[in-house]
Parts: sequence; structure tokens; C-alpha cells
Amino acid sequence: MKLSMKLACCFAILLLMLCGLGLYAVKEMGSINSNTNELATNWLPTIKMVGKLTNQTSAFRRLELVHLLTTDKAAMEGYERQLADLRKDIEKSIEAYRPLMTEPEERENFPKFMDAWNAFLGLHEKTLALSRVNDNVAAAAIAAGDAAKRIQEAQKYLDILIDVNDRGGVKSAAAAVSAYDSGRAVVLSLMAAALVLGVVLAAWLVRNVLGQLGQDPGYLGEVASAVAAGNLDVPLRPVDGQGGVYGVFVAMIANLKAKIAEADQKTAEAASQADAARVATAKAEEAANEARKARAEGMLQAAERLEGVSGVLASASDNLTGQIDQARSGSQSQAERVGETATAMEEMNATVLEVARNAGQAADTAAQARGKAEEGAMAVSRVAEFLARVNDNARQSRQDMEKLGHQAESIGAVLGVISDIA
Repeated sequence: MKLSMKLACCFAILLLMLCGLGLYAVKEMGSINSNTNELATNWLPTIKMVGKLTNQTSAFRRLELVHLLTTDKAAMEGYERQLADLRKDIEKSIEAYRPLMTEPEERENFPKFMDAWNAFLGLHEKTLALSRVNDNVAAAAIAAGDAAKRIQEAQKYLDILIDVNDRGGVKSAAAAVSAYDSGRAVVLSLMAAALVLGVVLAAWLVRNVLGQLGQDPGYLGEVASAVAAGNLDVPLRPVDGQGGVYGVFVAMIANLKAKIAEADQKTAEAASQADAARVATAKAEEAANEARKARAEGMLQAAERLEGVSGVLASASDNLTGQIDQARSGSQSQAERVGETATAMEEMNATVLEVARNAGQAADTAAQARGKAEEGAMAVSRVAEFLARVNDNARQSRQDMEKLGHQAESIGAVLGVISDIA
């Protein structure tokens, strides 16, 4: 797996855990918010409104009793105005409470409260009428009797409504606390798991990367810079395990050193071979000079031998001429033999001419060999070819010398025949 893929997988796992942690935290905060919102918008306003109704009905009841205890007309009128205002406030509170009802118990007990309250208000009007005429005994009897029962019943239902909303508020608060506790525990657990997983992934990633690289990237950079600068003797740390990139790098440096050493060795061998070639060239030039000298000496010797043969032939010709003259004067019977002798002389002359031509060819061959030897001296790089040509020329010269020897033998044979004829 590539390093980029490993990094992507590790970060993807951590990001997924982070997203999961965030989503769960948002969910739990949403639950807490829902419970808090319900507590703030439902239970507490309802409790507040029902408590307000309880206080208002209690105040209404107290004003009624004070009215019964008062005999002053002006005071009674003042209490009646307060009772009328308070009654309007109670009606407003009742209308404000109606939309706040959410629980079945509220819808069940609120109508009972209204029935008891309306019954109390009916008795209240009777009590108030008796109090205006100062019939306090009859008014007190009503107020302490049925009116007291109705107001107590109405306040009992208000207490039930408060209790219902109080339980709902407590339940919402408990749910919020539970959501907070569970969310806190889960978030802390996920954070711990993410931390442990992050440490494990980081350790694995570092170990894997170091396993691939073999050494710390900073150290690899230092070694690479030193090698790039030409320092192949940079101190190297031992290779651990397979070595990774560092192991390959160390092997590369070793191979470079080996190749450089091999190149140095090849250079030394080439220099040695160049020296040997120079020595061989000098020897070849010396051999060529010796070959030219030997060929020249050989040609001179051949020429001297040819001159000797020519002298011998000239002497033989003179002798033959004398002998022929003697033979011509001796007898006619020798005429035919003289004719044969003349024919032999012609053949001998032809042989002499052939020997002369061969000597000229030998001289030409010697000149060619000398020219080739001079060309070989001027072109040292063609020593091998030159030596081959020198060898061929030497062999040709040897053949020419052999031919000269055969021709000399032929001349000797002719001379022998001539001697026999004479």
C-alpha cells in the first residue's frame, strides 16, 4: 500500500471518529435543549400561571372576608372595587393558562377547577349582598359553609395542576441531566478511544514510514546531500532489518564505490596497454627498419649474384665463340652440331634476358617493399597491416630469390650442356 493511501486511511478513520463524536454530541445537546426548552416554555410557565391563579383566588377570598368584617360603607365600596379588579385579573390568568395545557391530567382537572370557582363566585355574590346590608351573621354562614368548600375545592384542583406541571418539569430536568450524563460519558469514552486510536495509528504510521525509509528523513537528507556533493565516504549508520530506502541507498553507495574502483582499474589497465602498445609500435618500427634493411641487403646480394652470372655468361659466350670458330674450321660434319649450338646460344641469350627481366622485377619488388616500409613507419596505427604486408613481401622476395636460384641452376645446366657440346 502506498504511503499516501496509508495516510489517507489513518486520517479518514480519525475524521470519521471525530464526525461521529460531533454528531453524537450534537444529538445529546439537542436532547438537552429539547428538555430545557420544554421546561422553559411549558412546565415553568404553567406552574407560574397556576401559582398566580392560586395567589389571586386566595387574595380574592381574603378580600371577601375583610368585606364581611367591615361595616363602613366607604370601606366596603373600596373592597368591592378591589374584588372587581382582582376578578378581571383572575379571568385573564385563566385565559392565559388555557393554551399552556399539554397533559391529560390538566385537561381533566382544569374544568373541575372552573366549576368549583364559578360555584364559589355565585355564593360570593350572595355573601357580598348580605355584607352590604350588614347581615354579617348570614353572610358569615355562607362564607364559612358552602363558599369555603367551593374555594377550597377550586384551590385543590389548582394544587393538582401545579403538581402535574411540577412532575413534568422534574421529569424534563431529569431527562436533561440524564442526557448530559450519558452524553458526557459517551463523549469522554469516544474521546479516549479516539486518543488511543490516534496514538496507535500514529505509532503504526511512524513505524511503517521508518520501515520504508530505513532512517529518519532528516538523516537521509544529510546523507543524500553529502553524496550529491561527491563525498562517498560519508559515515553511514548500520542498516536495520530490510533497510528500506536507506538500505537501497547504502547499497547504491557501495555499488558506486565498486564501479569507481573498477573504472580506476580499467583506466590503469588501459594505460598499461597503451604503454605496451607504444613499446610494440617501437618494436614494429624497428622490425620494419630491419626488414627494409634486410630486403635492401638481399636485393644487393641478388644483384651481385646476377652480375657474377652475367660475367660468367659473357666468358662462356666468348669461349663458345672461339670453340665455334674452331669447330667451323675443323670439319663440315660439325656443321649441324654448330647449328644446334647456335640454337642453344639463342636459347641461352633468351634465358639471360629472362634473368635480366627477373632481376628488374626483383628490383621493382624491392622498391615497392621499401615504399611500403616507409608508409608503415609513417602510420604507426597500421602496424599490424604493415607487418602483414612486410611478411608477404618477404615471402615474395624469398620466392623471387628461389626463382633466381632456379634460373641460376638452369643457366648452370645450359653451361654444362654447352660444355658437353664443346
